[in-house]
Amino acid sequence: MDMYRETIEHPWAIPDEIKQHLDLNSGNDRGRIYRITPAGGLPAGQHQRANFSGMDLAGLVKTLEHANGWHRETAARLIYERQDKAVTSLMLKLLVETQSPLAKFHALWLLEAYHAAGEPQVLAAIQDKDEHVRELGIRLSEGLPVEVRVGKALRQQLAACAEDPAPRVRMQLAFTVGSYFKPEMLAGQGREVSRTLLATATRLLAEDQDDWIYSALVSGPPALARELFENVRAFTPNGIPESRIAELVQVIAARQDPEDLEWLMENLSKGAGSSTQRLRALDKGLRQRGSSLAKQDAAGVFKPVFDLAAKEAANAGAESSRRHEAVTLLEMAPYAQARPALAALLQKDQPADLQQSAVQSLVRFNEPLWRRCCWRSGRRFSLRLVQRHWKDCFRAPSAFWHCIRIWAVHSQY
Repeated sequence: MDMYRETIEHPWAIPDEIKQHLDLNSGNDRGRIYRITPAGGLPAGQHQRANFSGMDLAGLVKTLEHANGWHRETAARLIYERQDKAVTSLMLKLLVETQSPLAKFHALWLLEAYHAAGEPQVLAAIQDKDEHVRELGIRLSEGLPVEVRVGKALRQQLAACAEDPAPRVRMQLAFTVGSYFKPEMLAGQGREVSRTLLATATRLLAEDQDDWIYSALVSGPPALARELFENVRAFTPNGIPESRIAELVQVIAARQDPEDLEWLMENLSKGAGSSTQRLRALDKGLRQRGSSLAKQDAAGVFKPVFDLAAKEAANAGAESSRRHEAVTLLEMAPYAQARPALAALLQKDQPADLQQSAVQSLVRFNEPLWRRCCWRSGRRFSLRLVQRHWKDCFRAPSAFWHCIRIWAVHSQY
């Protein structure tokens, strides 16, 4: 639609002294209304009028196949508003006979609203040719009775969806798998089914390249995150990206369930589980709730890990990357344990990049005692290093004023 008016501004926006010279209605007899249609023309019946006021249930159900969206949505609304249980048989028949994915979509949601979507309808939807219908079928399976959900037929269909070519279907599967790890599903036979679907979830975690699908998995119940972390050890070291395992650790840590935290920290303190990336994720997750790894590790579970990091940071013969990684680990250690190793890296005989890493780590602690480490180092680390980190020091007021003092001392030489 376009309009042809001499004055298109709103009268309120025109000063009175100008408005008195204008004919604001000039052009109101002009203008055009366009109807844009596809090159091949409109689908048959697209603009056919429907008399909804006199339409019976059969007519409303038939209108769910209409090519026009407004007709379909109006019919669906009226079916729901009438709350006539007799319509369920008509919609069940429509699901079997129609070739329209949109009609199936409306009918499935209406059956769900009438509490009439059963296992046959859900299984048929999951195997449908249209990806939107398959996605909806998986979602509606969550509302089935527990005894149906633990059945072999549904379980096999859900597991097969992990290979679905449509990302939206796999993403819905990731959400639905999480529903099997709620407390009511982990009791009795549901526990066995949950363990079966865990393999499906782990495969999605390891093989699916879509980050949204991964996010859907880790947003599930706490029990799923823990089970996934336990299951990743069944894969080869390169089977699951380390970044995804680290994010899984962060999710578990952020929930701060005492039992899960104790279990997680015990696992991360052993062997390959204590990678820097995973420990960083653990500390980040704890900090989201106002805690930290140093505060949480009252029993000293990670003390051997931090002792080894201190030795690695001090080892002048080690590769630079390994020494930097060790400094990163010390950021998460208790301050009393990390301070001697980090202070030693401020000496003038240490590489400048390691000095920089040490200052970054000390600033993160925001401890009054750290300034003594820097002051005792005197002119042993460069003024440029202080200048480089003055912004970081703003986050630690005691550190900021101390850097000003060091700057003043250096400026005299």
